[in-house]
Amino acid sequence: MKYILRLLRQLSRRDSILVMVIAALISVTVIYPLAIMVYGTFKSAPPGEPSPLSFDNYVNMIRSEWFWEAFVHTAWVSLGATLLGLFLGVSMGWIVTRTDTPWVGKLEIPLIVPFFLSPFIGALAWTGLASRDYGLLNGIIELIIGVRPFEVYGPWGMIWVMGIYYSPYAFLIVSGTLRNMDPTLEEAALSSGASKLQTMARITLPLMMPGILASALLIFVAATEQFGVPSVLGLNQRWFVLTTRIFYMLQEYPQDYSMAATVSMVMLGVTGGLVILRTRMLSRREFVTVAGKGFRPHIIPLGRWRYVTLGFLLCYVLFAVILPFGTFVAISFFRFWSIHPKLKYLTLDNWRYILFEYPTTWVAIQNSLFLSIVGAAVAVFITAIIAWVVVRTRAFGKDILDTIATLPVAVPGLILGVAYMWAWIRSPIPIYGTIWILMIAYVSRFIPYSLRSIESTLRQIDKVLEESASISGASWLRTFFTISLPLLKPGLVASYILLYVTFIRELSCSILLYSSGSEVLSVTMFDLWHDGMFPNLAAIGALQLGITAATLALFSRVFKIRITEVVR
Repeated sequence: MKYILRLLRQLSRRDSILVMVIAALISVTVIYPLAIMVYGTFKSAPPGEPSPLSFDNYVNMIRSEWFWEAFVHTAWVSLGATLLGLFLGVSMGWIVTRTDTPWVGKLEIPLIVPFFLSPFIGALAWTGLASRDYGLLNGIIELIIGVRPFEVYGPWGMIWVMGIYYSPYAFLIVSGTLRNMDPTLEEAALSSGASKLQTMARITLPLMMPGILASALLIFVAATEQFGVPSVLGLNQRWFVLTTRIFYMLQEYPQDYSMAATVSMVMLGVTGGLVILRTRMLSRREFVTVAGKGFRPHIIPLGRWRYVTLGFLLCYVLFAVILPFGTFVAISFFRFWSIHPKLKYLTLDNWRYILFEYPTTWVAIQNSLFLSIVGAAVAVFITAIIAWVVVRTRAFGKDILDTIATLPVAVPGLILGVAYMWAWIRSPIPIYGTIWILMIAYVSRFIPYSLRSIESTLRQIDKVLEESASISGASWLRTFFTISLPLLKPGLVASYILLYVTFIRELSCSILLYSSGSEVLSVTMFDLWHDGMFPNLAAIGALQLGITAATLALFSRVFKIRITEVVR
């Protein structure tokens, strides 16, 4: 009886009630749709229609050739993108932090620019560069040696695009590891007679290994759940991965909702297992030796080779940012884009059509800005409350709330879209196909992206100020708004900028949940791509890039925050 009374007293606390309210909201927006999707895997009828339950979908999936083909394709391109991303990211991290390569301070921001760019737009840009039929690079090389060596369509193109645009993940994690590494171990090895190569192999590389493995898992999961790149470079060629196969099932008549849900469950199991493994590896990063006093990382003089490493960094910026996106913007000013573009085809008609004639443009801009500005603010506010409850209170169930709030990180965007279809397409609450279901999906899916950052910021703030406010009679709610929230400003701003960029480029959820009137910029580009309107698509894509860059510059100036702080 005492235990029950104690439990009731804990549950009646205001912070415990807040925990239950937030947990209920997350359960309704994430757990409930996933549960309905799981239920749908045992049905043969579309959502909302009755049918007997069976394991037929799983049996048919396992027996089907198309499933194993898509599964192998997914594993192949994800592994390839991981290896390429690791090579580029680890190499750049080592060059920037451990060598005397010139200009590394000035190049650090250009090296992380791909982190803010959409791989979907990257894939579109690379079709204008490396398509065998109309790629600019093929045209230049053909004029020189008479051959067209590149073809971006297919698995190798997917690996290339995902590898270069996910490599900043490895760069950020590995460079952080190297900056925090105690140099005394390397210095001790060198003073004991070990060569630089032996020191790197026996000391530096083992200490880097947790960061490298965590980066590998992060890139592999991101590549596995990627939809935009495979849809551009493989869907028209019928080279399917799991995400494009799911999309194909839901777009072709008759739609197979049940099999799409079944394949989604397989993807969810794969990504969920990898995310759990990644989380455990990141929690062991204390394996890296960090000194308790200030130090400078051990810098390796490269002599003449430092210009080679500088060239490597410049080539990455050239091929990841300047060439593809410069070409993408150039395409928007041509009436036709060919392997040998002619100046006589220069025009402003694409921009005129997109800005003044195409009916979806301004609707998509308004929707994208609304979701990005308002949605990111809502997500950060909810995240700040969750972080404060978890870190600062003794609320009942706070650890469960922390676990539930991080659950969506394991759910690929397309899979969440499938789950929302099953949960809301026949719901009496008319939100499916509206801007509001996109808002709910964005906020629910991306809360984990800022939760850990805000939690770590909050843990660094001394409790004394909050305790003083409580002793002075302030309620926990007033303490949160007047003390905690202002002190959290740097972490909140960084999280807001990160979520803003993520929201404005989101495609995977949106492509299954939008309807007429709720289009966003990424969906509009996807539709233009499949309508074959490449120059018009380039114009609206350049517009999205311009909006993103201008907003980032504005946020950086207004909030006095460097872009590098957003991704640390």
